[in-house]
Amino acid sequence: MFIDFQTLPATARVWLYHIPRVLSATETQKITQLLKDFCTQWEAHKEPLQTSFQLLHEQFIVLAVDETMHSASGCSIDGAVKLLRELGEMLQVDLFDRQYAAYWQENMLKVTPLEVFKTLAISSEMLVFDQTVATVGELQERRQVPITTTWLKRYATAI
Repeated sequence: MFIDFQTLPATARVWLYHIPRVLSATETQKITQLLKDFCTQWEAHKEPLQTSFQLLHEQFIVLAVDETMHSASGCSIDGAVKLLRELGEMLQVDLFDRQYAAYWQENMLKVTPLEVFKTLAISSEMLVFDQTVATVGELQERRQVPITTTWLKRYATAI
């Protein structure tokens, strides 16, 4: 059962997938419809899940499930993975490649391969988008945090 993302509790579980480039308006429309269709029918053990999604910064897909009524099961999560693999094929990107860093530069979010990120002049004041969030609450709190509070701190030169 699809619900508005803003109505999800802070404890709702999230899965975050980055897209290594900015989506076009056409891609955004198509992905939005496919995700809404999926969330509308997403269920676990024949029980509808309260689900939603969000496209952030035209570079992140966030899937969410409010597990207070029914938890996402292995099979239901497999269904989401299947959809995301199909979306990746459609976009010609690997949504499961975690070797990217997201950081803020001049009020713009940049998503860069980790190998490139390591070569940047990274200070302890750099703000990053923490992609390891597990809940809606964490997603809201950790969109723009100091690098020193994330695993990316190992690449900062002045901590």
